[in-house]
Amino acid sequence: MKTTEIKTNGYNLLTQENGAPVKMWANGVPVDPKAITQLQNTAKMLFVFKHMAVMPDVHFGKGSTIGSVIPTGGAIIPVEIGVDIGCGMIAVRTSLVASDLPDNLLNIRHAIEVAVPHGRNINRGGRDKGSWHDAPEMKKRFTVSDQKRATAHVECRKDSDVIDEIPMAYKDIDAVMAAQSSLVKVVHTLR
Repeated sequence: MKTTEIKTNGYNLLTQENGAPVKMWANGVPVDPKAITQLQNTAKMLFVFKHMAVMPDVHFGKGSTIGSVIPTGGAIIPVEIGVDIGCGMIAVRTSLVASDLPDNLLNIRHAIEVAVPHGRNINRGGRDKGSWHDAPEMKKRFTVSDQKRATAHVECRKDSDVIDEIPMAYKDIDAVMAAQSSLVKVVHTLR
């Protein structure tokens, strides 16, 4: 199979024989070869409309590639959404300031985890894949001590069940944002 990659307008255009073009906003961001293969296979579906789009957070997923948009003409793909969904986050501005909060945020975190559905809730299928690496690989590469060091100033779980959520399991956020700079404007950065 011959695949051609052309760089244009802030994205790479991945083309192949008998497949829809794939526009990838992933310059400077590593893309798992399994995700590329999955994208190529999806692009060969006859009902893909015009082209697919891929964001820099792209990673291999169940059913479809996470971080991809698959427009279709005359078809619906039921498994394309909802299998791996939930690997996002949101920052919400509140009226609280630091002096309103206790020094130890553990109880607040626990209350949020109870109130907000997330990947580890039983009613969500037990677990959403958050990182772009496989969980077993992360558990081999990192320890709870690594997790504690990497999140020393962050209120979060620090146990063996969340090793796959260690910061090093994710793509570099600066590279991810740079790869999609033609699509988004950064208005604030949380550190």
